[in-house]
Amino acid sequence: MVSAQFNLPDGYEHWLLKFDVGEGWLLEENCRAHFMTKRFDRRGNEKMHMQTLCGLAHLDFNMPHVHSYEQYLRTVLDLQLDAPCLQQAWLRAALNVAIVNCDDHTKNLAFIQDSNGKWTRQHQMLIGGKAWNITSTDLLELAAAYDIRQPKQLLHQVAHSVALWPMFARQAGVTALEIDRIQSFQQSVQSVN
Repeated sequence: MVSAQFNLPDGYEHWLLKFDVGEGWLLEENCRAHFMTKRFDRRGNEKMHMQTLCGLAHLDFNMPHVHSYEQYLRTVLDLQLDAPCLQQAWLRAALNVAIVNCDDHTKNLAFIQDSNGKWTRQHQMLIGGKAWNITSTDLLELAAAYDIRQPKQLLHQVAHSVALWPMFARQAGVTALEIDRIQSFQQSVQSVN
């Protein structure tokens, strides 16, 4: 590892040491494990312009249960991003609901602007005015409002991925007691027939 404050030597890539969605691995040292993920805001030594939903939409991330995934999806449309970007944003909402991610505020949803000025999507929000007990039906209604294609199949993929979490947790050395505790908070997001 080398500091990200300087140009990288050949063969190195920028990575963040934190929880995020993307290519990643566990760094284990001294009986501890740290999740590392490849930086999404770098291309070689070029820093990409990144802006959070909070900054783009002038939202206060300190106000829980005020902002919504509807605002996130509306921003995707306002930036004139394509249907796969909109679908990915909806999938992030569905996954955050399924895993009960309570750190899904407006500073943790971001967009990158490329060198041509075109925006892309990269990753305490509400859905339909609800912060808790969000159902598959709520997610499907959100998908319908934004013309997300095949939302039932996508929800099935989310549910399948979340169901695999205990296996990965065991592989990472998480105790059975802790796996059960975390699973007790996770909501069951199933596709609706």
